[in-house]
This record gives sequence, structure tokens and C-alpha cells, in this order.
Amino acid sequence: KINMDNFLKKIYLYSFLNGFNLIFPIFTLLFSKHGLNTVEISLLIAIWSVTTIVFEVPAGVLADKYSRRNLLALANCLRGIGFIFWLIGGSFFMYAIGFVLWGLRNVLTSGTLEAFIYDELKSEHQEHLYEKASGRLNGHRFLGGALSAVLGGIIAQYSFPLAILGSIATSFLSACVLLFIRDVKQTRSTEETQYFQILKNAFLQAKSNTYFLLIVAFICIIFGVYGATDEYWALIFHDFGLMVSSIGFITAIIYGLTSLAGYSAHIFRNLRWKNVELILLSISGLLFMATGLSKTIVLLPLLFLGIYLIRVAEIQLEAKMQHHIRSHERATMTSMKSLVFELVYVAIILLYGFTARMFGIVSLVTVSGIVFIVSPVIYYLFSKKFYLSLHNTGSVNQI
Repeated sequence: KINMDNFLKKIYLYSFLNGFNLIFPIFTLLFSKHGLNTVEISLLIAIWSVTTIVFEVPAGVLADKYSRRNLLALANCLRGIGFIFWLIGGSFFMYAIGFVLWGLRNVLTSGTLEAFIYDELKSEHQEHLYEKASGRLNGHRFLGGALSAVLGGIIAQYSFPLAILGSIATSFLSACVLLFIRDVKQTRSTEETQYFQILKNAFLQAKSNTYFLLIVAFICIIFGVYGATDEYWALIFHDFGLMVSSIGFITAIIYGLTSLAGYSAHIFRNLRWKNVELILLSISGLLFMATGLSKTIVLLPLLFLGIYLIRVAEIQLEAKMQHHIRSHERATMTSMKSLVFELVYVAIILLYGFTARMFGIVSLVTVSGIVFIVSPVIYYLFSKKFYLSLHNTGSVNQI
């Protein structure tokens, strides 16, 4: 038990330091400060995401062959090295190198961290603690992210290089923490090595579940749009007239709203409103549009409410998607959804770069609002038509 307690304390510290990234909430402001326009910034974010897609399988092979503890440590060192490139140069090329290394860090961590924790618990016959440990791991990472958002904004107000230095330090510190954890025998695969076969099976199975495809398309469009907007909050709030230090506090509020949505989403389901997630999305869209069109800081509380409702709707829609997947297909279908989301997200990021360049950064809030209003209507009409067609053919029980 002492060994297990020590392990959990170290892994929670690792997670906290991993989330404590001072430059993350305001990196778009850093890029803008060095003369990059929104198109160039969107290209950098796309490079970050594409790196993750391309190296997903090779990273999975490494995680099932070599020491997971060492790979996790290497991953955070790569991110730290990437930030060093950001520190010594303020050009598109240097930022791109940093994002490639950060993307490599993400793929080396994806699946590997979960498998590493499970292996350690299993070695002590404590597998039943996995869910609890996983939840607390996310909690510590969120706490690190919220605190770094506040401090990052304050520090960057006076010195962006100092904020980058802080991110370099925590990246290497988190790697060092891992090296004080013993390396155990691998017992659980990351399952990333079968990625292409999983996707092939997923697309074959999806053909027989048209309603699932409709939900996936809807989720990917809605949250691809929100995810793209989320990358630009620092620039958007700066355009509203907020100082860099204030933007850190605002980002921490958004972290808090995301957490609150996770704890309170079930309340809306208990209301038993029909299509509650579509209603929440539409209300959120109106709040986004009002804030974007007004371009006034006074309406920011409405934007915060819209962000909260978006996060609640995301949880509701994810649950609905899971209800339409047969148990033995769950892993494959979820993998397909993740890939489709990444592709949609990259496309929207690039589109948003041009939109912001032409109409201003705050226009992204308005565009998002329009999508959040129009998309639920289209989804509702298609899902209703689909439901009626199944009802008429006597296949309604299939969904």
C-alpha cells in the first residue's frame, strides 16, 4: 500500500506539472506579437493537429515495445525542446518546429499514460483503482491548467519569454518526476498498433448504422467549430480590449465552466426536455451571436454562459452517440469518430484563419453562433426524417 500511495502521489504531481503550461492559454498572442497573421496562426495549429494524426500509429508501436515510463518522460522533454525553439526565435518556422515536437509529445502520451498507470496498478493487484486514479489524474491536470492560465497571463503581461521559460521548466520537471517511478512489466496494450484495422472495421460497421453516422457528423461539425474558436480565445479577448493578464483569468474561468459542465450535465437530462442538447446549442448560438455582433466586453458573461451550455450539450450528445453503438463495436466506432473529428477540426481551423483575416477575429464568435443555431435545425430535420423512414419500414427498434 505504501508503494501504491507513493506511485499515485508522483503520478498526480506529474499530471499537475503536465497541465501547468504557462504559455498554452496565450500562445496565439505570442504569435500575433511577432507579426504572424491569423492565416499563419491557423496553419501552425493545423500542423500541430496533423502531426498527431500522422504519428498516431508509429507512437503506438513504440509504446507497446519500449518502456512506457521512459517514453512519457521523452514526450515531455520533446515539448520542452519545442518551447526552446519558441524562445530563441519568433518566426513561423521556429513555431512550426515547436508544434511538431508538441504534436509528437501528444501521440507518445496518448494511450501510453493510461496503459502505464494500469500496468503499475496491476503489478500491485490494485486494478480496481484505475477509474478512481484516472479521474483524479484529470482533476490534477485541470488544476494545473487553471493555475497556469492565471499566472501565465500575469507573467506574459510583462514578459512572454519568461512565460515560455516557465513552460520549459515544468515540461522537464514533469519528465523528471516520472524517472522517480519504477518501470514495471507491460500487461496492457495501448491498442494503437491496430489503429488502421480498427478504422477499417469502424467504417464497415457504420454503414449499417446510418443514425450513428448522422450523430457523428453533427458532433464533429459542432465541436470542430467550437474547438477551432477555442484556439482563438486569447486573440478574441484581446480584441475586446482586455489586457494579457486579464486574459489569463478569463481562460481560467473557461476551464472552470468546462469542469462545472461535467458535474452538472445530468441535471439537464433530468429535466426530460425532448432534444435538450439541441435546445442548449441553439441558446448558446444566440448568446455567441449577441456577443460577437455587439463586440462589447459588457456581454462577456453571456458568452461564458454560452460556453457552459456548449460543454453540457457536448456531454449530452456524446452520451446519445454511445447509446447508438453496440457494445462490441464501441472501441472501433469511437476511433472513427475521433479521426473524423480531427479532419473536420483541421479544415475549420484553416477556414477560420481566412475568415478572421477578412472580417476580424471577433467575427469567429458570430460565425460560431450561426453554426450553433443552424446545425441543430438541420440535424433535427434529418434525424426526424430518418426516424420516420425506419418507423414506416418497421425497423425503428434498430436505433
